[in-house]
Amino acid sequence: MTKQSVIHCILILTAVSLFFPLTSCMKTKHLHVKEKGSGKFNLEKIKEEMIPLDLSRDDYSPTPSITEYFDYYGIHFEDTRHLFGTFKSDDNVLAAHVFLPDAPKGTIFLLHGYYDHTGILKNLIRSCLSQGYATTVFDLPGHGLSTGERFSINDFSEYVAVLNDFIKLCQHQLPAPFHLIGHSTGSAIAYEYLNAAQDMKFDKVIFLAPLVHNAHWYIAKTVYFIAKVFSRNLPRLHKRNSSDPHFIEFVKKDPLQRRMIVPIQFLKALYGWDKRIRGYESVPYPVLIIQGTHDVIVDWKYNINFLERKIKRLTLKFIQNANHQLVNENLFIQSEVFNCIKYYLEK
Repeated sequence: MTKQSVIHCILILTAVSLFFPLTSCMKTKHLHVKEKGSGKFNLEKIKEEMIPLDLSRDDYSPTPSITEYFDYYGIHFEDTRHLFGTFKSDDNVLAAHVFLPDAPKGTIFLLHGYYDHTGILKNLIRSCLSQGYATTVFDLPGHGLSTGERFSINDFSEYVAVLNDFIKLCQHQLPAPFHLIGHSTGSAIAYEYLNAAQDMKFDKVIFLAPLVHNAHWYIAKTVYFIAKVFSRNLPRLHKRNSSDPHFIEFVKKDPLQRRMIVPIQFLKALYGWDKRIRGYESVPYPVLIIQGTHDVIVDWKYNINFLERKIKRLTLKFIQNANHQLVNENLFIQSEVFNCIKYYLEK
């Protein structure tokens, strides 16, 4: 092995440990509710059978393959009309869901986090529906069933462009008021939207474990600048971002998260976004941040301090002992998170 190869390996291993810590072997009481389903679905067949999302259709019925996908992730809800399909934004075709309870009192738009997709938000979707809200969510570019380079983006403004296109698709078909909830990278997208919005569509906005800086930010950034000379991707290892070990195991086997990479291009976009937002003015819109005190994925103390300076009407709620996946924690933490959301939306 050449000296250059040895240096390359050391950098990659260092980057992995900094960006994406190894999964802990610590035991935690199982509180995750398992969903019924076939345990499998045909990914390629689903992609072939997806059709453009049409919110005016009353006769939409999923194919057997798509039904298996719904069951696998537990996103089939009783007494709820579920529309599933695609919409276009620039060169991408995005997979989107609209969940409609009887007589909805408003609409909640959800933005998932990095690596995640609609299925990972099933608990949050269920909570929103139980409160009587229509609920919408789409897989980000490069995530889930959407097209695009896997887990990559050229600039965070591209995420906002997709969100704006989805809002245009939904705004005349779904009931107001509109609210926005983002988790992690989804919160970063929501924050970028607030700064770019010329016609604010959302009455209330909620950030769950928002991303500004990831954990070990400065060391990891230094490693990135060296590693990008040698590679287009860094490997990903699963990490303990929830107190529910069954959720951790589910994610490890998730068919929509199988590609174990972190594209250098995504990190480049993240660092470029961080540099840009330092110059943003304070936004005047109301925002609730819900943050776990045991979050090991983001540098939450820095992030909260930064957002306190950048958001004028900010409400903070800390969840003791909660890790990063707030809506996929044990049931006690989930309950506290969902009660905070409910109170904030209703007050």
